[in-house]
Amino acid sequence: MRDFKKALLTTGAVLLIVVLFSAAFLWFTAPFTHNYDWSIRETLAGSLDFLIVGASHGQCALCPEVIDEVLGSSSYNLCCNAEVNYEKDWLLRKEFSRNEIKTVVLELSYDALAFETNAFTDANIFSVMRMDSFSDRLPYLLHQVSFENKLFVYAEMMYQGGIACLSPQTPYNEEQLRQRGCNLLPENDHSLPQEMLAAVHHQNWFTVASFKEPTVNGFSDLIRLCQAQGARVVVAVVPVSDQSLWRAENLDAFTEWATAYCAEHNVEYYDFNLLRERFTLFSDTDCYSTDPEHMSGKGAKIFSRVFAEILRQAAEGQDVSDRFYTSYSQMQWDSPYMANDSGD
Repeated sequence: MRDFKKALLTTGAVLLIVVLFSAAFLWFTAPFTHNYDWSIRETLAGSLDFLIVGASHGQCALCPEVIDEVLGSSSYNLCCNAEVNYEKDWLLRKEFSRNEIKTVVLELSYDALAFETNAFTDANIFSVMRMDSFSDRLPYLLHQVSFENKLFVYAEMMYQGGIACLSPQTPYNEEQLRQRGCNLLPENDHSLPQEMLAAVHHQNWFTVASFKEPTVNGFSDLIRLCQAQGARVVVAVVPVSDQSLWRAENLDAFTEWATAYCAEHNVEYYDFNLLRERFTLFSDTDCYSTDPEHMSGKGAKIFSRVFAEILRQAAEGQDVSDRFYTSYSQMQWDSPYMANDSGD
């Protein structure tokens, strides 16, 4: 009986040590990349007035440094790979609580509303490491990360926490502070060769039917949260490549839905894939990066200036509608690929 009690106490002590070490590592998880940025945002607390929230498209395309230069704002890009409504809500509430936010940009891609849950392990890791307290990280890990992803996320957090404990480093550098959450990517050539034009034209079909009602409702909640804080709300679609648009079909259904939705919620809506200047501003040869959907650093800087100028003009009461095509069908007729396509 005495041996049993001794074994039980030993087991309890070991479990307690594991829990304590886990808690310590969860706390010390380090912000070593552009995603793990809670210490940067903590440094900037009280100074921000312009937030950008969305997924990887927005993270790569919207450059706070350029936006601030045009608008005289103090902005931060809160976007993250595959970021879903829970993370957006958490980040917005955090920054609303310590900053006087005047403008919030909600980045919207064609498929953003087609996901119900965050099924991407990397995105879970990015999200949990952006949280700055154990009391936020643990509930997220327990309740928001899918069962199959919990072990991977926990292991990465323990690993990063171990690095932070054993090899203390400066939590961020000046370049990360300057980029303010933006991820400026290298350039790649995504231009379509002549022999592919006819084969891939209108290859991908868009349908609003793929949107998930809970996700749309969650997006609406984000809008209401920002409006309750008195912020100007802008819903924006950032540019994808000419190749991506050449492959797409039925995107006018997206325009019809998004225009009506934003009018219903009384927010500004801009689809920068319909920007009339797009074919002269954004080249497939160097303005996109990892794939045809994500802008390169060069593309982001060009786009962010145009984006900020249009927001400034709209805020001044100017009519900016003439800077946009009225439909994807109209826009695609001006595509540089159209003149070279002999099969459509």
